[in-house]
Amino acid sequence: DVYALGITLYELLIGRPPFQASSDYEWGQVRDKQELPQPDSFLKLPSEVRTLILRMVEKDREKRPQQMS
Repeated sequence: DVYALGITLYELLIGRPPFQASSDYEWGQVRDKQELPQPDSFLKLPSEVRTLILRMVEKDREKRPQQMS
């Protein structure tokens, strides 16, 4: 799914997961309550890459890309 791919891309480029948690349940809770840390606060990315990541991990499913082609 697009969201999971966005999180994976974030981790690959930034070198750490966007949220710190000790369990999957806690990770889901943190994800729902906190905004995604901006990638640029850790690493300067091209604006196109930053925008793509942020669109992929949008909390509103309808705002995410519907397909990756």
